[in-house]
Amino acid sequence: GRVDAMTSIWSIWLEPPPGGALAQRSGEFIKVQSARLKPHGASGPFAPHVTLVGGFECSLEEARKRTVQLAADLARIPVAPFMDVTKGERFHQCVYMRVEPNDQLATAHAIAAEAFGVKAGNGGGSPYMPHLSLVYGDLPESDKDACVAEAAAQLYGDVEVRGGWEATNISLWRTDVSDATCESWERVELVPLRKCSLVKWARFYEDYIKRTQSPDGSPRDSPRSARG
Repeated sequence: GRVDAMTSIWSIWLEPPPGGALAQRSGEFIKVQSARLKPHGASGPFAPHVTLVGGFECSLEEARKRTVQLAADLARIPVAPFMDVTKGERFHQCVYMRVEPNDQLATAHAIAAEAFGVKAGNGGGSPYMPHLSLVYGDLPESDKDACVAEAAAQLYGDVEVRGGWEATNISLWRTDVSDATCESWERVELVPLRKCSLVKWARFYEDYIKRTQSPDGSPRDSPRSARG
């Protein structure tokens, strides 16, 4: 139909297992804080997630097709452990728990960015920063600080929460970033990931390791220039 031909803004999310401690506790925290901080400039509530890649625009049909293909190119992804709770300067990076970066997660992000034709990283040339947001908004620093302290005690302080999870699926979400209520956001697809690594994964993984282990950009097996 016509609606399918319209474009939307999409994101690929990694969502903690429903019913698990992390999903329940962070979901509750997000609801409570967004209600409490709404008068101060916070968004409406949203489902707990780590964004694998976001902000691409296309039709629903195209987004679905690419999501299914992406899942086939990925293996299960460790989203673990969390390393701290912190605050940021952007509306959608206001208060969040940072995931300790790992090679599988970074590789999955690189593959996802390529699949949807977006630039890899966190914008402005900075590397991908996996995180689980707890509040969206333009808040006073004092509110952010209070929220960080609460999240550190209630969420990060809990071993079950801090341990993170292994992502066994990816989800496609319609995420209109201009909708500060987040009410229009909806999941339209949930696609399982296989246990085993595949050829494309292996190729990206090798490439990623090469790039990260050679600060001068040369392949690992080429002779390095002597450094004083």
